[in-house]
Amino acid sequence: MRKGKLPQYIIGAIRRRAAAAEKYFIADCQIFEFCKSHGIDSQYVNGHVETITRFDSDYFIRELEECIQKGADK
Repeated sequence: MRKGKLPQYIIGAIRRRAAAAEKYFIADCQIFEFCKSHGIDSQYVNGHVETITRFDSDYFIRELEECIQKGADK
């Protein structure tokens, strides 16, 4: 590898990561706006680190549904 030159697979990985980050940001804003408009207080809204490191979407769906239920029970 030439000094100062990145391999194409690394350049591709950086571009894929940036595209995924953009998609994450858009989805996170949608989730945040939904929660805000429904009075849902969830620790997993608006960029929480666990939403990036935990890949089980069902976990977050259950968590938000539980928050909705708690709000309905009040």
